[in-house]
Amino acid sequence: MRDPLIKEVLGDLESRFSDHSVSVFGIGSYFDENLPPNWIKNDVDLVVIVDSLESIPKQDWTEVRFEKKQVEDKEIWIGFNSLKGFKDREQFKKESFANYEWSLLELRLPENSILLYGRNVRDELPKISSIQFDYDNVLIRSFYHLNNSFKEGITPKAMREFTKGVFKFGFYLCIYFDQQFRFTSLIRIAEKIKLLVSSDKIDSIANTYLEEAAIYRMTSQFKSEFESLRDDFVKFAFSSLENGPVREKMSRTELIKLLSTSFSGLAYLVRFARKLRVSEDEDFNFALENSQLRINDIEPNMNSITIYGRIKEIYSKFKFERDDGNEGQGASFLLHDPTGDIRVILWGKHSKILKKNEFNVNELVKILNGYAKKSRAGTEIHVGKYGSVILSPERVDLTDHPELIDSKNSAKAKEIVAQRIRSIGIKDAKVKRIICPHCSSMCPANLKFCRICGEPLKK
Repeated sequence: MRDPLIKEVLGDLESRFSDHSVSVFGIGSYFDENLPPNWIKNDVDLVVIVDSLESIPKQDWTEVRFEKKQVEDKEIWIGFNSLKGFKDREQFKKESFANYEWSLLELRLPENSILLYGRNVRDELPKISSIQFDYDNVLIRSFYHLNNSFKEGITPKAMREFTKGVFKFGFYLCIYFDQQFRFTSLIRIAEKIKLLVSSDKIDSIANTYLEEAAIYRMTSQFKSEFESLRDDFVKFAFSSLENGPVREKMSRTELIKLLSTSFSGLAYLVRFARKLRVSEDEDFNFALENSQLRINDIEPNMNSITIYGRIKEIYSKFKFERDDGNEGQGASFLLHDPTGDIRVILWGKHSKILKKNEFNVNELVKILNGYAKKSRAGTEIHVGKYGSVILSPERVDLTDHPELIDSKNSAKAKEIVAQRIRSIGIKDAKVKRIICPHCSSMCPANLKFCRICGEPLKK
């Protein structure tokens, strides 16, 4: 390679991993010589095939081996996979974030990639003549980039992410209507989309969006106003799924569930889908800062959770032992929104927020970068090292989060309880035992936490 950047990257890889590297492939637009000469190539993607992943350093939070770095205006992504992983789909899923079929096509066909270093292993990879695509997995990767685009606002990065989403959706259309389509090249995808439009298999608007994305990659500008273009494309993609021309029909509820459970939860697209109305005549308002999940969307193992709600109950603080043997402190409270309640666990420094005068029942809060775990009491949201809790967040539509009615302390509720007690002939009643709502064990009423499962007891 005459490219000094690639020579430098390969030299670094060789110095660190030469004993384990089998080959290095360049993939994507940076290495596609069929693209127009004015195509802007900011992303450099490499796949390093190694004999074993054990010797490759990994991030603390994942088993996947990869590296990301910025060199001037270039974003370099390096993914490490074993040859065994490319030969076995299930093994590949453990090693990579990528789609297996897409990755196999990239390496198997010389038109989709270029060998930069080491042994040519193309003939050692599984044949692609009878490949079976996981269509929804390909589809959701398009939505992943679109979600990132909304997350980045109106910036060059947001625009690049949008074009990636458009191209991935185009690839999805190509393989859906032609199971023998084998190319990941943007030129080939664009050519195939034109054929699908001319044969009336898809709406011509699909070709328009692909052209807009291609123009941006050559000029760093769109012909149309970006925000409207992005909104319109997502509407087009969602309506294509809802109406059924590009897959089996998917209802709005099914779509939201797919978005909520994919990757770490595509919160911005979930919000987008919730805001859509059946009538296109209605005003469409999408407040980026208000983008969120609802409580009934939360499922175990979701990460990067953004959610709003009101404090419904505040529980006592607790102590725990850290991995290093030191003692830490945590706290928890019950979060409410119109779809339900969920317990929020605050770890370490976040538990100090309970001392603030503003931290009261009925206060509106915003959880940023939380993660969901399943406990014996159900699914919980945890706020750890990289998360935060914001009291009284701004730019929130308060009609989505009405104030709570504290029925437990209302005079009417107290009178109903008193009447019930009198009706069964009990005077001066005192509660001595309470049934834990989480594990159903009987606990003394003076306890704040269940002595069996450790979950908070209602007052």
